[in-house]
Amino acid sequence: MELLIWCVLYACLSIMYRLILVKHHKEIFENICIFFNEHSSFIPVTFMLGFYVSAVFNRWRQVFDNIGWIDQPSLQITQSIRGEDERSKMIRRNCIRYLVLMEALVFRDISTLVRRRFPTMNHLVTSGSNSQVISGIPEGYLLRSLMTAREFEEFEKVSTPHAKYWLPIQWLLSLVTLAWDEKKIKGEVIYVSLVDVSGFARIA
Repeated sequence: MELLIWCVLYACLSIMYRLILVKHHKEIFENICIFFNEHSSFIPVTFMLGFYVSAVFNRWRQVFDNIGWIDQPSLQITQSIRGEDERSKMIRRNCIRYLVLMEALVFRDISTLVRRRFPTMNHLVTSGSNSQVISGIPEGYLLRSLMTAREFEEFEKVSTPHAKYWLPIQWLLSLVTLAWDEKKIKGEVIYVSLVDVSGFARIA
């Protein structure tokens, strides 16, 4: 974007100098250019380049730092919700799916690539008959996809003027609470760390 702006400004000045300015005004413009050229040595070019590179680097580093990463909460969930039975695995799996769904919802609004992959909310939905029902977890919540038809219905029922990035996290916290009630989380401290909303706010 900066390069495009610079090119446009340069083209405007060039066109103005060659096609618009009269001879007297051209001489004034040339004198101004000569003045700045003679005094350009007062500010070293290396200093200006260093400042520019530093500004660009810091900008892109800030963009990178602001991207939400679900790796840490995903690892924390898989290590905190214990159990090798199918129910425990499904709870962990759906918790991670809700994290991925949250990221997809966020990136749809900021990334053209993700928007092309999921142009509408319906593209996040996969319905089918291979849902595995486990008591205590509503039917339609267990399909291995970003969002099930049942979840999409609940998503659409929520009326708010703001983005609903938080809704998958609410579903995730409900599953974490379910795991706590079923004694799949060993220790209250671990449970509190999992339901720490500020942690999810940082990745969103």
